[in-house]
Parts: sequence; structure tokens; C-alpha cells
Amino acid sequence: MKTILKSLFGKIALIFLIQILALSAVQMYLSLTCTFDYYYEKDQKLHAKTAAALARMIEERVKAGCSLTTITNDTQNLTLLNPDAHIYIVDQTGRILQTLTDASEIKRKKIDVQPILEFIAAKDQNLKEAVFIDNPLDPDGKVIFSASPLHLDDQYAYLLITYNVPLNTLSLQSIMDSGVLQNTALAAMLAVMFSLFAGFLVFFFLNKRLQIMRNVVNFFKNGKYDARIPITSRDEIGELGVAFNNMASAFETYLRDLERNDRMRREFIANISHDLRSPLASTRGYVETLMIKDEKLSQKERKKFLKIIYKNVVHLSELVSELFELAKFDAKQIEPAIEPFSIAELAQDIVLKFQPQSENLNINLISRFPKNLPLVMGDIGMIERAISNLIQNALKFSGKGATVNLELLKAENHVVVKIADNGPGIPVEDLPYVFERFYRVDKSRNRKSGGSGLGLAIVKKIVEAHGQKISVKCNPGSETVFSFTLPVWKKDLSQQRNKIKQTISSPEKS
Repeated sequence: MKTILKSLFGKIALIFLIQILALSAVQMYLSLTCTFDYYYEKDQKLHAKTAAALARMIEERVKAGCSLTTITNDTQNLTLLNPDAHIYIVDQTGRILQTLTDASEIKRKKIDVQPILEFIAAKDQNLKEAVFIDNPLDPDGKVIFSASPLHLDDQYAYLLITYNVPLNTLSLQSIMDSGVLQNTALAAMLAVMFSLFAGFLVFFFLNKRLQIMRNVVNFFKNGKYDARIPITSRDEIGELGVAFNNMASAFETYLRDLERNDRMRREFIANISHDLRSPLASTRGYVETLMIKDEKLSQKERKKFLKIIYKNVVHLSELVSELFELAKFDAKQIEPAIEPFSIAELAQDIVLKFQPQSENLNINLISRFPKNLPLVMGDIGMIERAISNLIQNALKFSGKGATVNLELLKAENHVVVKIADNGPGIPVEDLPYVFERFYRVDKSRNRKSGGSGLGLAIVKKIVEAHGQKISVKCNPGSETVFSFTLPVWKKDLSQQRNKIKQTISSPEKS
């Protein structure tokens, strides 16, 4: 029992049961109260005209010369027919002038006349609900009544008839014997039973769905990350299941990415260790050779060793610079100095810079761009670095006789920069990861083909620092195209004002 009450189903079922029982009790209380009110109202309406008829009779007897004592004896005989009826004459202040029944039981000498006025004011005693008055026979009780104005010679009073059935003491048996009340109670009981059955049925299916969700969550917690909640409806629980499934899919993707990044990190550490260790070992070997055999080496050999040492140092310096640059990008320590510049002139300079290298590799390096290309906004140094990295990457992976194109295109408010080569291409499975650091399509350690895997990562950081995106498209065996955009410079008043302010603050730059 305690285990059931600890469960969500048990708690909801218990709360529902308490609510149903409470509502049933309230309904029964209201039914009984309405039944009592109905009986009181029915009795008062039944006797509504009795006081008026009796008042007319008393007025006629008084006019005929009869005394109140004689009338009292007559009314006492009349009340034998209804022992609960008591007749009083009350003045306008509520003081009981005379009782026309047994006076020995009177406990009050004065009563509130406001109910009498309400009763008389009701048209033809068409009362909407029962009206009660102070019971002269009970100092604290109230009873139903009928009343009528009474004229005795020159005195104005009221004839009051009370029916001594105290409130809430109506025969319970007579109420319970009522067919209407019995049918109402039966209908209420059936409604309660049906509500309980329907409620527990709903809770059962609700709890079953929650149990399925709990089992799936436990599977997920225990490492079964492909576990998903079956979605059978679009209600709140269904939406919760959809949210969990989306979260589980995102977590599974994140976990795969984490595992892949961890694998790439390990590969990167191994690659960097190799890239650092190899030139360091080579440099150390040649330095030791120079130190040991300095006098025995010829000038030609010494110059050869120094060239190899210099080449290794340059390689190490470039590698460390790339790592340091990426670290500064990650720390957001590099902010582009945005200014307008000619992308066409920059592209031409870059092509001229790589022309000797492309000729040595027997690769055609071509630049193509339209005339009157507009200025663009960006950091000229960073954009030069990005384009250089992309061209160097294309030259590195293109074979002899290949062609590398640097193309500039005007597109609406942007200039598109494209670097394309017709080398061997990039495998489809590697395309999503080429801009990630540490990632290398060619896993070999050949310096002519395999780099550190940082060049394209730096390009992506540079382009993103300008608020743009870089993309790559490749058809294996045909062409690989890297492209990004730069916004066209728009000369307006605000920029002119800023330029003037810069000139004033830094006159030496003007």
C-alpha cells in the first residue's frame, strides 16, 4: 500500500478519490438542504391564506359582539385539527397582545415583525422562498408562519399563525421516503461510480504512458543512447516525448562529435608531436654534426647543413604561429580592422606572390575578375591570409598540370571570392570536417601533401570574424571549390564623418 501511494499513479488516484468523495458529500448536503427548503416553502404556501381567512372571521365575530375569550375557545377547538398550529395577535411593534391557543408555553413576549411585513407584502402570498419568524414558544428558534392584517375596533394588529416545525427537525424519514430524493441520490451515486471508473481508467492509461517514458529514460541513463519514446499522440505527454527524443538525438549527436573531436585531438597531438619532433631531431642532429665535425666539414657541407637547419626552424616557426593564431581567435583576442579596400588588387598581388611556386609545381595559377569591381569592407591583412591559405592548400593537393583559379564575382551587395582546383578532390565523407582544426584529409606525414590541419581552420575563423561564412563544394575527380563573400563598401555620410574624425584625431595618418 505504501509503495502504491509513493507512485505518481497512487497519489493522483488518491487525490481524485478524495475530490470525488468531497464533491459527493457537498452534493448530498446541497440536496438535503434544498429538500428541507422545498418542504418549508411548500408548507408555507399551503397555509398562506389560512391567516387571512381566520382574520376575517375574527373581525366579523368581534363586530358581532363576541369577546376575544370566546374566540380563543373557538380557535383552540380549531387547532385540535392541527396541533402544530399556534395563533397569536401581534401589534405593530411585535409585542404579543394575546394568544388564541394555550398561552402557558410562550417563551417570548415580543418578536420581530419584519418577516410579517415581508409575508404580507408578497403579492397573494406568492413567495419565492420560505420566510421564517421568531418562534414564541422557543427563545432561540424560528418557524414558518402565515400572517394577515387584523382590525379590532380602532386597533391595527396582525394575526400570526405559526406552524411549530423547528428548522432542520423536519421528519428525515418523510424526506428519505421521497421518490425524487431517492432518485437523485441514486443518480448521484451512479455519477460518482462512473466518474471513479472513468478517472481510474484515464489514470491507468496515463500512468502506462509515463511508465514507458520512465523505462526509456532508464535505458538512456544506462547507456542505450538510441532509446526513443514512441509518440502516439500530440498532447502534453506526447510533446514531452518529442522533446525528450529531440534532446536524446542532440545528445547522441553531441556524443558522436565529442568522440570524433577526441579522436581528432589525439590524432592532432600525435601529428603535432611528429611535426615538432622530426624537425627538432633533424635540427639537433645537424647542429651536433656542425659542433663535432666543424673543422672537418667543407664550406659546401656546412652551407647545406645550415640550409636544412634553417628550413626546419622556419617550419617550426610557422607551426607555432598557426597554433598561437588559433589560440588568439579562440580567446577572441583578434578583432578585424574593418576598412574599404580593393579586393581585385589584393587578389592580383596574391597571385603574383604564388606564381613562382605554381610554376615550380607545373600548376597553372589563374585569376579572373570583372572590371570595375567595387571596394569591399574587411581587414585586408586577414583576408590576404585567408586567400593565401586557400591557394596554398590548392597548390599543395593539386598534381602537375592542374589548374588553380582565383575568381571574383559581383553578387548584389557582396563580392564572392572563389578558389577552385581540378585536383583529386575531397572525399564526400571528409567534406563536413575540412574546416575543423586538427583534421587532415591526407593522414600521411609527408610534408609535401600532409600539413598540420590548421590552415583551413584559420581561414574559417577569419571569415567568421568578418560575419561571413565559407563553404566548400567538391565533385570527386573533377573540381573542388572554396568560396566566401565580403560585403561591398557603401559610402555614406556616417562613414565620411567617421573618416574625418579619424583624420582629425590622427593627422599624421592623413
